[in-house]
Amino acid sequence: MKARPLILLITAAAVVFAIADTGCTKRGGVENMNGIPNVTEEMLNADFWVSKLDDADKVIMTADEIEAYNGRIDESTEAVADLRSYSGKLTGDALKGMIEEYKVSKLPQYGADGNMLGGDYYGALLEKRNLRGIEESNPVRFGMVVKRTNMRSLPTDDLVMNKRGDVEFDRFQETALYVGTPLAVLHVSSDGKWYFCQAGFYRGWAAAADVAIGDREQVLDYGSERPFAVVTGSRVSTGYDPYTQAISEVVLDMGVRLPLVGDLPEVMDGQATQGNLVVRLPAKDPHGMLEIKRAMIPLSEDVTVGYLPYTRGNIIRQAFKMQGERYDWGGRSGGRDCSSFIRDVYSVFGLYLPRNADEQESMYGARYDLKNKPAAERAVVFAALKPGAALYMPGHTMLYLGRVGAREYMIHDFAEYGDAGSRTAEGGYASVPVMEAAVSGLDLPRTDGRTFMDCLTEAVQIEE
Repeated sequence: MKARPLILLITAAAVVFAIADTGCTKRGGVENMNGIPNVTEEMLNADFWVSKLDDADKVIMTADEIEAYNGRIDESTEAVADLRSYSGKLTGDALKGMIEEYKVSKLPQYGADGNMLGGDYYGALLEKRNLRGIEESNPVRFGMVVKRTNMRSLPTDDLVMNKRGDVEFDRFQETALYVGTPLAVLHVSSDGKWYFCQAGFYRGWAAAADVAIGDREQVLDYGSERPFAVVTGSRVSTGYDPYTQAISEVVLDMGVRLPLVGDLPEVMDGQATQGNLVVRLPAKDPHGMLEIKRAMIPLSEDVTVGYLPYTRGNIIRQAFKMQGERYDWGGRSGGRDCSSFIRDVYSVFGLYLPRNADEQESMYGARYDLKNKPAAERAVVFAALKPGAALYMPGHTMLYLGRVGAREYMIHDFAEYGDAGSRTAEGGYASVPVMEAAVSGLDLPRTDGRTFMDCLTEAVQIEE
């Protein structure tokens, strides 16, 4: 797994970039001067972009081809761990090295109360990692996420910021873990409240309360059971159940895969199952152990049986299901950042991408080099690029939508754009907040005055 020391401040969330231009957006026939420039009302509808495709419903890769493709992604990046081949024991040096990948930043950091954090705070927090409890040989247990939870760089849920009051950017947040995520549980904090875990796509500290411990086979086989349902909405929930709290109104995020119950009962907990998908949902028994319960998801929710067909039309439709949702650094508060936005879009087709933007950029695929290319060469690339491709620049990723007139467009989860009419003392543009998944153009300047197009380093068409 690639190390992510906090001293570099490279976490699951992307470094925020920005755009700007002149113009306005119309909402409901009324000009909205606060809208992202050069985006019209019709562009806010997925059908607008899908209708421009001549191959919207053509299957890009079959299920077998996607499975093979996932294997090539595993081979092309160190950011993906194969839990099936994970060792049953770790040496003390190896385990300690993993935990110590995350270091306390040298930059000033502030707590939720706005006060600067001192040595006493960090000393107690580092002690909580329980390095003294590491043996020469350490058994690896396996567990499963039963409630969406956060993976942290250190065993705490404390909000830690680089700038006082910057509450939306918690520097200890690495990524969110969704229901059903299998984990290798490597270590326990000194207070017993945190597990140091390895997921297939990330490693860090997760709240023990949200993880159930199970047999290795039970945990690892769950994700390959058939038939299965896939969450295709941005997020859905199981139905309300007044008798079993563990399965009642459990939040499930886009891409979560749940096995379906084979012998469908007519009634569960006093409710008819008609009009529902009955799934096998991971839960935690009173002793902290994994148990699989039956739960219902109403057919009115955005869920499908099996993966969606991998088509360009479906890529775009999935992306627009998250439009307008608040940007969420590392997914701390139930949302997404730029790279989890991309990852979740592709997950509904059975594709398992790395978590972070830099890791996604290096993954296997039909790749187009855009770094420092002149405008003419970029134009050639975009003439060949298909909508639905992932676009990358340092620390940020976007989904390409297509061309309208002379302008290329994308949808992405980002924080701000620059006001080209308002210069800062440093010579850049004043920031205009966005903090959501939104449509924008590629030719617009960021707060430093450069355009998104100028900053692109790679385009990846996720196909053979």
